[in-house]
Amino acid sequence: MENTMEGFLDIFSSNLKIKEEDAAFFLEQMEQKHFTKGQTIVAEGKLNTNLYVIKKGVVRGVLYFYKTNNDTGKKELDKEKCCYFFEKGQSFISPFGFAANENAKITMEAVNGVTLYCIDKKDLTSLCFKYPIIAEIYIYILNHYILEFAKNSVFFADNETAKEKYIKFIKH
Repeated sequence: MENTMEGFLDIFSSNLKIKEEDAAFFLEQMEQKHFTKGQTIVAEGKLNTNLYVIKKGVVRGVLYFYKTNNDTGKKELDKEKCCYFFEKGQSFISPFGFAANENAKITMEAVNGVTLYCIDKKDLTSLCFKYPIIAEIYIYILNHYILEFAKNSVFFADNETAKEKYIKFIKH
């Protein structure tokens, strides 16, 4: 394994408090995807039932607010609110898609070049029945995600700009 993978595995497994070999087995079941800076991973208004694990890069959750241009009648971006960030070794989902099979309420996008491991909930559920260790890791990930989401929500519950939040995130 390359050094970046070993460093990532160490972070991912220690975040979840699981063995590196179990983490590696879990990740082998997933597909790798690459996103460039600013590219949308989860689009607001679209169904997304994937679980993602960040191998490299930073992902942000952002709400976009639109207004109608009175001259053209077209919708234009009015403002955006950065809700949270996730980084290497962390996992994320679109909660409404993953839990309720509803369209995403928040856009998730790459802050920089991002490499993700990705698996659809249906495929993950099938693997859970086949491999008990996958089910265990799945539970750890969801528990960890809930805690990270709660921390991020509290951490970013103010009216700071995205830049201010990112600087706070980096220092955190």
